[in-house]
Amino acid sequence: MFRITARNDARVTTLVIEGKLAGLCVRELENCFSSIEDNGTLEVDLSSVNFIDDAGRTLLARLHHQGIKLVASNLLPRCVIEEIEDH
Repeated sequence: MFRITARNDARVTTLVIEGKLAGLCVRELENCFSSIEDNGTLEVDLSSVNFIDDAGRTLLARLHHQGIKLVASNLLPRCVIEEIEDH
């Protein structure tokens, strides 16, 4: 299962990702960013992600370098975020 849910408030647009960020799901997430209205801060909440493949890591690194905030509350995505932020 893979799901993307957008949450908007006055200052932040958050994409909440659930499931595996792998394969065609990576492209789906990438496509979401082209259709989002930029109302200030963009962030991706990876707390409910249970697997990230190499393509997913590459996309997340690119988003991070574009200034998009990556957040997570569980171990796997937090480790991936830390790895991205360290490079």
